[in-house]
Amino acid sequence: MELLTQWEKQYHKKVGNTYKHNIKQFIGTANFDIQNASYSDIINYISLLRNSGLSSRNLKNHLCAIKFYYNCLLALGYIKHHPCKTLLLQDKTDKTIATETLFTPEELNELLIREDKAIPQLKLRNTIIRQLLVYQGLTVKELIALTVADIDLENCTLTIKNSRVLELHPKQLLPLQKYLTTDRKKIKNSTKTELLLLSKSGNKILTVTINDAINYKATKKFTPQKIRQSVIANLLKNGHDLRKVQLFAGHRYISSTEQYITSQFTELRSELEKKHPLS
Repeated sequence: MELLTQWEKQYHKKVGNTYKHNIKQFIGTANFDIQNASYSDIINYISLLRNSGLSSRNLKNHLCAIKFYYNCLLALGYIKHHPCKTLLLQDKTDKTIATETLFTPEELNELLIREDKAIPQLKLRNTIIRQLLVYQGLTVKELIALTVADIDLENCTLTIKNSRVLELHPKQLLPLQKYLTTDRKKIKNSTKTELLLLSKSGNKILTVTINDAINYKATKKFTPQKIRQSVIANLLKNGHDLRKVQLFAGHRYISSTEQYITSQFTELRSELEKKHPLS
């Protein structure tokens, strides 16, 4: 317990809840001397987690937490050897998209018309963020990097990374025009940057800002990634051409878009099994 106490004093506030949970689980369940652990001890511990049914993603998260923990012990002088510094897991991450959990067009529309409870100067910005997520299916990285020059209201287009050009929805035009001519200028320091979407202090927005913008004081939570996946899946379900959806989404490989089609067959099979289980 002394190791845990010292770690918490020095590093507990510097890591996320997942790391904290995984490290405490490791300390509480490891059946070996943590200070004198060997490479094989860590391998066996990961094997036990694997046998418990954890996904490959969770296994890798546990290993990252354990590695971080041993880095802390090294820095604190409790150990002189890191038992798993070079350990890498070869478990294949399941990237299957569970389309049955994605949002329907009706649910996405609910997001668009959601009452915004943010401060007045950010309400229009938040509306634009929600629209860009639903109408263009942008990633958070793409949202954050957008500049004023990327918006062409005259031609009703939006340019992503100077290459991908997407059409603006008619409902986006007035909000964007008002935001660019009025609301954005009210945000502090807005004249010092060409970024389109700004924080309330006029700086570059963060990922957490995007999440707050679409979920502030709301009961039902939406995530940008799930919104994007839902937009792509809904386009394919509605019969849009695979290649056009690939270009719309900005997927480098057609296989990235095809996985949504594969997932639809999986979804159908899942529904059939629920309604007509085989004895």
